[in-house]
Amino acid sequence: TKMYATLLACMKLTGEGKLDPEARVAQYLPGFTGGGREKIRVRDLMTHSAGFQPVVRFYRWQTGEPYSRERKRTMHLLEKLPLQYPTGSKTLYSDVDYMLLGAVVEKITGERLDTYAEKQIYAPLGLRHTCFNPLQKGILPQQIAATEVCGNTRSGMVDFPGVRTYTLRGEVQDES
Repeated sequence: TKMYATLLACMKLTGEGKLDPEARVAQYLPGFTGGGREKIRVRDLMTHSAGFQPVVRFYRWQTGEPYSRERKRTMHLLEKLPLQYPTGSKTLYSDVDYMLLGAVVEKITGERLDTYAEKQIYAPLGLRHTCFNPLQKGILPQQIAATEVCGNTRSGMVDFPGVRTYTLRGEVQDES
């Protein structure tokens, strides 16, 4: 999703003049303020130098981390996450950066990222089997490479309410 939807959408929108990598994220997401967030540029998200922690385990309700199993709540929580280091001071891979970029794409286009990517990127390229939720679009499980053999347990390393333990094919495997 990060590379073949979010990044490609950002490239397309930048080429069309609808997304400015030098703009502050708050220009696109007005709720993205406080705690130093108002200084973060789109470019900082793209280069993993915004200052966010690598992973937020929204599914781990027992750890004190932000908990959410609903898209709308997760998106709200993303805008409020604290910075772990000063923006631009280092590069550290973060899921949060690209989740926020997805939110920026959605704000600009008025469409969910999956819908926009399918209509504006995959379809024009003739990519009939590149899509989100392929099982809901008539693609058979045997036509899809397994994403995870042990569900979304990270090879049995994590457990949480709703964890899936079967081989995932054509389903989202990332808990976030």
